[in-house]
Amino acid sequence: MPILLVPPTQVIPYDAERLARDQKVMTEFRAEAVKLWNANAGAEEKFGAFRRSRDYNWGESFDGLLQTFFIFPSLKAADSAVKSRSELARIAVLLRKDTCQILGSSIEWGRDWASSLPVGLKGLPLAALKDAPSRKFDTLRSPVRLSIESSNAWAPALAWLSEAFIAARLVTDGLIVHSDLSGLACFKERAVAEQKAGGEATQAAGTDLSKNSVGVEKKSTENLLKRGHRQIKVKIEGIRPNPPQIWPLMAGQFSIISLPFNSKLKTIPLASDKQTPFDPQKVSLSAGDEILKWVQPLRDKAIKITQRTGRFVIVERGLAYGLKIGMHLTGPDGARLHVIRFEPSSQWEDAAVLMIREESDSKPLAAGAVLEIDGRQYPTMEK
Repeated sequence: MPILLVPPTQVIPYDAERLARDQKVMTEFRAEAVKLWNANAGAEEKFGAFRRSRDYNWGESFDGLLQTFFIFPSLKAADSAVKSRSELARIAVLLRKDTCQILGSSIEWGRDWASSLPVGLKGLPLAALKDAPSRKFDTLRSPVRLSIESSNAWAPALAWLSEAFIAARLVTDGLIVHSDLSGLACFKERAVAEQKAGGEATQAAGTDLSKNSVGVEKKSTENLLKRGHRQIKVKIEGIRPNPPQIWPLMAGQFSIISLPFNSKLKTIPLASDKQTPFDPQKVSLSAGDEILKWVQPLRDKAIKITQRTGRFVIVERGLAYGLKIGMHLTGPDGARLHVIRFEPSSQWEDAAVLMIREESDSKPLAAGAVLEIDGRQYPTMEK
């Protein structure tokens, strides 16, 4: 039966005093989140990275991971009076364990911070996570890696709040999202699980050669969904306002990057000036609108030649089609090609370079010709 793994709540930034002080309310928050799915408590982990975590049996078709965080501002000694306030925010993030993609996130502001929030900044209620496991990703598009770098005032808080809001926006648009913050624990757990299962999976795949091509294709698709194809990289700087204001101002930028070559596609500032209050909701709207312009459909089979030079052709969006070095393709009039390399370029997106092995003398390949992935096993027995 699929399980929901729920680790202990983390304090961001880590503070042992706050962790001890708020342990009871953190436990209550975790319990409130689990109730969304009427999950039944199972065993508690005693060892390893998820020590003190608890497994819950839930009614979904996959294993899930529910991460919870209490966010606090980073304070100077002069801000000690604020330290007695409640947490700045409570965050809950639900992930799939098999792909480590975020399915949804919630943000509830602390009771002592309502008067300090920028006008119009609202939270995302915990109840909204209830439908996250059933969220559909039928229109499969480029997986997005979400990376946040923060500095200066309230740096950890700014990073985690920004990620939660941006992730919530992207998954609402049906994008597969991997995170460098809340998803880190999932990737560590999955790496251990894959290492244990690796030998068995390899042995099973090799026992029946007639099924091997199907297994390879499925594994290729799964691996594609476990890594980013586009990256949103946010660099945010927190700026302390003039007293008596407490809420930080923000500066910085976010970039849209093509992976794995780290080609920067576009950079946009977070604010027009350094007097703009930190507003993760506005950052998420801006980042979400921009990334949608750069993601690509992954089930598109019309692989078109962009350019030909001698015996080589270039196709864009190689990663979106799942191309790999050495992969064979076919074209019109009996043309055959194979992938020899990927080429970082500002002119083409994810350019893959293919060598022409065979083509028609009367109808040679040219820009615009449509290619297809050759599903045969190589080397073949053909003469």
